[in-house]
Amino acid sequence: MAPVAIGGLTGADARDCFEAGAEALAMVSAVARAEDPAGLLWEVQAERWKVRPPVAPGQGVVLLGGSGAGKSALAPALAGRLGLPALDTDQVVVAEQGSSIAAIFAARGEAGFRALEARAVRDCVRAPAVVALGGGAWEDPAIREAVRAAGFRPLWLAEVPEQAWARVGRDPARPLAVSREPFMARWSGRSAAWWLAPMVLPLGRTPQALAEALVYQNFV
Repeated sequence: MAPVAIGGLTGADARDCFEAGAEALAMVSAVARAEDPAGLLWEVQAERWKVRPPVAPGQGVVLLGGSGAGKSALAPALAGRLGLPALDTDQVVVAEQGSSIAAIFAARGEAGFRALEARAVRDCVRAPAVVALGGGAWEDPAIREAVRAAGFRPLWLAEVPEQAWARVGRDPARPLAVSREPFMARWSGRSAAWWLAPMVLPLGRTPQALAEALVYQNFV
């Protein structure tokens, strides 16, 4: 298990703890007392990235997480800072098939779409890029292995599911976001696979702010 620092910690202790080897901080009291808990968590997360950069210069990145998490918005912002192309596997599938995601689901079902998605992922990781994956892609062990073998860094964009639903719920272009209860159940079921990758908490920040924090050490 990853080492966790505990013992009356505050945000001021974050850097020392991370430099000592901790992967996370237990700050229950500090968060409970904070006037801006999200702000505190953001500061601690940013300190961790300064000590242990999540992305190496020139390294490809895959962004995973649920539908509506913000992967497609973060990909170009992060790619611009890394000097890499931004790719979206859903867009790659649509371009190759000449059909919308909804039409592909209707014609081939989810299994048919997943096969096209897996091929798109393999194509997208042939050279360094920032790749936004579909919500269910990371559940596929073959996709995880393709990403690992290509040397890409997976990052889980861990948005609050209610926020994601507010963005994409009932969008006809998203066949798996038709109704709230199945959307939330699918999100919960997929989280076990997402936990296999390092977590990135958006905490209400813009894609530009998130990208800047993720690559901080690349420019200092």
